[in-house]
This record gives sequence, structure tokens and C-alpha cells, in this order.
Amino acid sequence: MFQKFACLLVVLVSFALPAAALAEPGISLDAYIEKTMTHSPQAAVTMAEIQGIEANATEAEQRNNPTLQADITSFRSGTGRELEVELEQPLRGSDFGSRTKYARAIRATKNAEQKAKLLALSHDATRAYTDLWLAQEKLALVGRLTTDARRQIKIVNSSVANGTGDSAEAKILSTEIAELELQKSSLSAERRTLLNAFIRLAGLAASEYQLATPPARELPNADLLIKLASNEASARALLAGRRGIAERRLATAQADAALPEITPRAVLRKDFSNDSDSVLVGVRVALPIWSRNEAEVIRAKADYESTSSALRALEENNFPIVLKNAWQAAKDNEKIARQYRTAIVPGWREVEKLTESRLGVGQASIFDLWQARTKVFDSETKGLEARRSSVESVLTLENLTGIAFNGTAMKGD
Repeated sequence: MFQKFACLLVVLVSFALPAAALAEPGISLDAYIEKTMTHSPQAAVTMAEIQGIEANATEAEQRNNPTLQADITSFRSGTGRELEVELEQPLRGSDFGSRTKYARAIRATKNAEQKAKLLALSHDATRAYTDLWLAQEKLALVGRLTTDARRQIKIVNSSVANGTGDSAEAKILSTEIAELELQKSSLSAERRTLLNAFIRLAGLAASEYQLATPPARELPNADLLIKLASNEASARALLAGRRGIAERRLATAQADAALPEITPRAVLRKDFSNDSDSVLVGVRVALPIWSRNEAEVIRAKADYESTSSALRALEENNFPIVLKNAWQAAKDNEKIARQYRTAIVPGWREVEKLTESRLGVGQASIFDLWQARTKVFDSETKGLEARRSSVESVLTLENLTGIAFNGTAMKGD
């Protein structure tokens, strides 16, 4: 069953994430998600959690086992033997319907919880991939800026040696190079940490990986969101199901508190000496003096109040507003990332290029070029962080709807 749902989610994600051309060796986002869903140690944990749901339901509906006791009495006088068989069946107040309803509530959410856990695992993979890609791109950016600065400092040093350059300009470049090298070391350490997490999550072989730019997931239009969020794995449906479980758990605990444990018992005696039989029928009642199941009632009530509070935040009348706000945030973050990518970063790169050209003809200083390059670094860094924010806001919206968006079928506005 787990493999079935894992494959289903992989198919959905592959629609939303078209493959990109990669330099070798490399791995695309959709391929990485597939690896995570099928080979990740976390996938095994997810499978165990799903099996645990069924185990909880089974445990909830089980009654206490009966007890059987058999004794044979032999008399010293040798006049005969006596057999006594005693059967007891403990009964709780919740055994009369509450536990069956509790187990039914747990099983009713099993499919939805399974889908939600698989979606969450795919989101973990998306975040791991995006974070490692960002570190890769930041390292590439720092490497390019360092190469440019090294090339330019040779020109300035030559000018200083000829008496036509300013040694202060050479100092600007040498300090910039030193700072860029420190940033490179820091980014390399960060990337190494992220790479270890990236490899471990998907169960990949230890290696260096060249990552492709994560493709943007297309958003559905706003009007389609409510329809999408009507499925059983949406955030609201999950909370409603969990509150239902908590409600039945509380009812079960209260039923056990309302009635003491009752143990009907039957005793059969057989006297072999005179071939006589007797049957005793009785009941044992646990007197609720020291405990009336208060601890379980308190825990169950806290669980119910917690899930009820979470559901109130996504009540039916408010849920469309929550969805629309999350959708708008995703659209805004997508727009910001696109503006950096298509306008701001190219604009500052052009400024850097023009400033370097003006430097060549004596119309600009190294300080001017340094300022332009600083703006390039800042804008590219902000653009990469905007890309991360865009990805995260889409994942938030997917969590609310309970599905991975299919970009080929649901176009954004």
C-alpha cells in the first residue's frame, strides 16, 4: 500500500516538475524526490508511522483477554479428587460501543494521514534540494566575483608600477578578494553540511552532485483552490479527522471513568468421588476508590481541546480566506523572485559591465566598480533567497490543499 501511494505521489510530482538538462554528474529535483520516496530511511519511518495508525485502531477496539484458571484437588485420604475451572471476562464501560467508535474514527483518517505524510516527505526532499542548490549558486557567484577581482587587480598593479595607477585602488581590490575568499570558505562549509543532509535523506551514494535549477511549480487559479482543498488530505479535513479521533478517545476515557470495571465469572466444580457437578456464577467489581481513570481523561481532554483549537483557525467560513491569503503570498513571492531573475540582477550586471568599460577609458574608478559589484552580489543573493521564499510559500499552499500541484492541468492567473 505504501509503495502504491509513493508511486502515485511521484507521478503527480513529475507532472508538476519537468525535467531539466543537467551537467554530469547531476540529479534533477523530480529524480531526487523519487529517490527519497523509494530509498530514503525517512520513507521507512513514514511506513512505520502508517502501520502505527492501524495498530492504534486495533489496540483501541480490543477488549481485555479473559482468564481461565483450572485446579485439581487430591485428598490425602485418597477418597477422591475435585476439579475446579474458573473463567473470568473483565469488562470496561468503553467496551459497550465507545471503543468500536474510537477505532472506526482512527481508521477513517488512515488514508488521509498516509497521503499527508507522503506529501510532507516530498516537501522535505524539495527543501533539501533547494537549499543545496542555493549554496551551489552562491559559491558560483562568489567564485565569479573573485575571478573578476583577481583579473582587475593585475591591471591596477601594473598601472601602479607604471606610475599611472592609485595604490589605494589596488588595496580596495585586494581587501575585496580577501573578503570573498572568507565568504567562499563559509559557503563551502555550509554546502558540505547541506550535502550530507541531502545524501542522507534520499539514501544516495556519497558523492558530489551538480544540481539543476529547481523548476517553479505552477499555481492553480484562485477559484480552483476551494475545489482542490475539498479532498480528504487537506489541512482542514485532516484537522477535522484528528478532532474526531480526539473526541472518540475522550468519550472512551469518560466511559471507563463512569462505570467501574466489571468482571463476570463462572466457576465449574467437578467432584470425582461422588460424580457430582456444581456451577457458580458471580461478578467481581473494581471499586473506584483510588482511581477513576482521571489521568486518561485529562490527556484525552487536552488532545480534544488542542485539535479543536487548531480546527477553529481553519473553520469552513475562514478556510477560503486562509487559502486565498496563502495563494496570494505564493503569487507575490513568485513575482518577487521573477523580478530579481529577469530585471534586477541583469540590470546590476549590466551596470557592472558598463562600469568596467568606463574604468578602461579612465571614466570610472575601482571604487565605482567595487560598488557596482557589491550591488551585483547583493541582488543575486536576494534573488536566490527570494527563490527559496517562493518555493516555501508554494509548499505551504500544497499543505493546505493536501495535494502536489499539477502544473500542466492547473494554470496560475
